[in-house]
Amino acid sequence: MIRVLDKGFWKDALIGSFEFDLSFIYFKKDHVLLHQWIALSNPNSEDYSKITGYLKLSISVACTGDEQVQIEEDDSDPKDVIVMMPPQLNPKFYQLKFRFYKAEKIPAMDMGIKFVRKAKTDAYMLMVYKNRKLKTKVKEIEEDGPGIEWNQEFWLPAQIPIIQPRIVIKLMDEDDVNDEVVGSLLFDLKEIIDECSAGRGGVFNWKNIYGSPMNQSNSQFKKAMNENPELASNWKGRILMQVLCEETEKPIVKV
Repeated sequence: MIRVLDKGFWKDALIGSFEFDLSFIYFKKDHVLLHQWIALSNPNSEDYSKITGYLKLSISVACTGDEQVQIEEDDSDPKDVIVMMPPQLNPKFYQLKFRFYKAEKIPAMDMGIKFVRKAKTDAYMLMVYKNRKLKTKVKEIEEDGPGIEWNQEFWLPAQIPIIQPRIVIKLMDEDDVNDEVVGSLLFDLKEIIDECSAGRGGVFNWKNIYGSPMNQSNSQFKKAMNENPELASNWKGRILMQVLCEETEKPIVKV
C-alpha cells in the first residue's frame, strides 16, 4: 500500500492511499509500472470516495535473474494520461456537447485593401483534447460586418471524479502560413456537470471572448493572454452558444 501523509507536530495525518497487488505489477511488461498517475483517497474519512490527491510513481518488481528497467524523468500531466482509480471511487462518465451558433463583434485580423475589400477574419473554433483537434468550419467575417453562423458542436467526454476540469476553446483566424489565435473561452467541466445534474444546464447564452490587445507585440504576453482568458485584458467579441451534458457509459470525441 502507498500512503501519503501530512507531517504533523504530534501525529502524522493520512492524506490518501492506494493499494497495489505486486503480482499485477510483476506480470506487466518488464515487470514495471512506469510513470503511472494514481488517484489517492482516504479510507478513514467520511467521504472515502473523494479524491484527495494525485501521485505519479514508478514501481519495479524483480526476482533473481530479472533485468532491471532504468526509470527516467517524465513530465506528463494527469489530464493527458490515464489515471488509475481506487475501486471505491466508482467513476461516472458524461457526454458534453459545446454548441456554437453565432459569433459577432470579432476584430479584423487580416488587413483590408482600399476600394477592394474590408479587413476581415477567417474565423473558426478550435479545441485540443488529448492530442486530438476539434475544429469548426471556417467562416469569413468582415470588419463591422454582420455576425457569422456555425451551427456546429464539439462532443467531449468527461469523467467524475474529474482530473482536470479546466477546458479552453480558442477562436482562431485561418491564414495561409500560420493560423493566429484571436482569443479564447474558459470552461469548468465540473461546474457544467453540476449545472446539468441540477437541471439548470443547456441554457442559450452569449459567451465573451478575451485575448491580448491588437497591438501587443510581446509574443510571450500575447500568447499567455490569448490562450488564458483569465489573464486577458481585451474583449474580442462574443459567441452565442449552448453547453449540454448527459450521463453515458461510452462518451466519444467528435465534431
